[in-house]
Amino acid sequence: MKLKRSKIPYDFIDKEIRKIVRLLNSFPFCATTLSCGGHPKEMGEMFVADCHIHLKTNDEDELMKLLSYIASGFKDEPGLWLHTSKQYHFSREASIHKHSYYWRIGFFINGGTGEEVRQMLCRGRKTLKRLIQEYKEIYKNGH
Repeated sequence: MKLKRSKIPYDFIDKEIRKIVRLLNSFPFCATTLSCGGHPKEMGEMFVADCHIHLKTNDEDELMKLLSYIASGFKDEPGLWLHTSKQYHFSREASIHKHSYYWRIGFFINGGTGEEVRQMLCRGRKTLKRLIQEYKEIYKNGH
C-alpha cells in the first residue's frame, strides 16, 4: 500500500530539525506529520527540552528497523534520553489525521543550564541526523 503524503511546508518546520524531517520523508515507508526541534524550557533552577518528530507508516517492520538502528546508536549519548513510541489519537485528532495512531521519535534533555541544554540539543540533533543518514545507506543497499 502506497503511503499518502501531503505537501510539506518545510519553511514552517524548525530550521534546526528541517534536514532530519527531509531525511525521514525520503524513506518510502514513512512520512512526518509533526515536528519540534526542541526549545529549552526553564523548570525552577534548571532547563529541560524535548525534540520530537511524529511519523505515519505503511510498513511497521521497516519503520521498526529504522527506529532500532537509531536506538542502538543513541544509547551512548550521555544526557540524552531517546524515546520512541506508538501513540494513539483519541478525540478529534483521529478524524483530522485520517489515521488512528502515529509513531513518535525524539529525545529528552532533563536538566542543566540553558546553555548546556542548547548544546545537548545540538548534539542530539546531529546524532539523530547522522544515524538516519547511515540507515538510509543501509536501506538503499538492501533494497
